[in-house]
Amino acid sequence: MSSYPIFFEYLLQPSPADAIIFFDGFPSRYYKDDVLFFLYSKGYHVFFPRYRGTYQSGGKFLQTNVVSDFSRFMKKLNKGRVKNLWDGKTERFKIKRNILLANSFGGTLALGLAAKTKRFSHLILVATWDFEEDHNTKPITMFTKRAFKNLYRFDFDDVKPSLKRMKELSKSYYTSRLDIPILAFHNPEDKTVPISHTRGLARRVKNVKVIEHRFGHPITRDLLKAVDKDIERFLKKK
Repeated sequence: MSSYPIFFEYLLQPSPADAIIFFDGFPSRYYKDDVLFFLYSKGYHVFFPRYRGTYQSGGKFLQTNVVSDFSRFMKKLNKGRVKNLWDGKTERFKIKRNILLANSFGGTLALGLAAKTKRFSHLILVATWDFEEDHNTKPITMFTKRAFKNLYRFDFDDVKPSLKRMKELSKSYYTSRLDIPILAFHNPEDKTVPISHTRGLARRVKNVKVIEHRFGHPITRDLLKAVDKDIERFLKKK
């Protein structure tokens, strides 16, 4: 589905349901069907948008404010209709609650978006990356430029300055504004993002519960299956 400039995949339940909006990492692989269909099997509408300037989405990556991009995206989404690019037909749906699920880089965006828009009932994070605590972001930026050429379209050599220009992504912005329950998963042996990033978040922000696991860095179906009951109990919180 395309809502220019943001392209997204979606799976819709036949009746009103909670919606999970999934933000992935940087860089991220395109194929996440195992995750999306698992969430769908649990009864959720599922939406998986591509960041502007990545894959099918238009524009350049981080040229605009990603929080503002997805604030507009959520306004459109909550109108309850999407256009299917396969047959051009409009599909309608009804959302009960919006739930954010985010991995790594996506967690940074999710924190800022939840703080700014107040459109989400719950926030689920996996291995959230705190770019302000990462002192060497140039290698991953240059790797992405080489390995994901044309899939991630940007001109900079270091992702951090672009992120720092967006006030909503800073700890000073979202720390005092977040007032929803947050469930954070992190592997203590994660070599991509140290667990200290998530532990630091739990110290700064209220209503954060941290659960450690052994399923690596990314969100996978195996991780979601293993923590399914934890998520169910969490989503019962008001």
